[in-house]
Amino acid sequence: MIAIFPKGEILMKTARTSWKWAMGLLGLSAVMAAVFLAFLPDTIPMHYNASWEVDRYGSKYEMLLFPGVALVLCVFFRFSQKLPAGNKKLPAFLEIFFLALWNLLELAFFLLAWWDCSGQSPLPEAGSLFSKGIGLLFGVLLILMGFWMPEVERNSLAGLRTSWSMKNDAVWQKSQQFGGYAFVVCGFLVLAASVFLSDLPLLISIVGIIVLGAIVSSAASYQIWKAWQREHPEE
Repeated sequence: MIAIFPKGEILMKTARTSWKWAMGLLGLSAVMAAVFLAFLPDTIPMHYNASWEVDRYGSKYEMLLFPGVALVLCVFFRFSQKLPAGNKKLPAFLEIFFLALWNLLELAFFLLAWWDCSGQSPLPEAGSLFSKGIGLLFGVLLILMGFWMPEVERNSLAGLRTSWSMKNDAVWQKSQQFGGYAFVVCGFLVLAASVFLSDLPLLISIVGIIVLGAIVSSAASYQIWKAWQREHPEE
């Protein structure tokens, strides 16, 4: 798989730039929460069923979880990039992708709550489009992760981590290459499903695609390890 991620000095510069973007997106999440909380009533819709009908109401302050989770994401990516075991190649722009996606989710949920409280909700039609949009973004994320996986060195945090892929660097590298291809294929399948499906059928399809991809990748990792054993019987 072609390497598309920056390395060396370019990676360091990208990491510094990603830190500025991460702080900007984290601040944006907090500002959105503050603005919407100022206009929303104390009790707002918190959950929707498969038909996009409200099935739970709660305090508007529960929405503070959005900037809280954004902060956790920032801490996670900062920590992962400082680990010595292979994670220095963690693509800095994946951090930005996650935070941007989370901000979009936050904006969507705040708008849904505001529309419902104002009696002008566009659901369920807009809900179906929303689920399609999330599916498309998730498919893109899987493709990006697929291209990234072959770049990751053996570590305890990220990548296709099985008991077999962790045996040695050779098995690890081949496992990540296979897993990368599998993730890219899964990503395109999710994109296709997002075009033709929506709501619960789309969710079931995405879960099925991910589970199948994980099973196939794990089985491939085992076969790669067995092949390595046959080639190195003395080790």
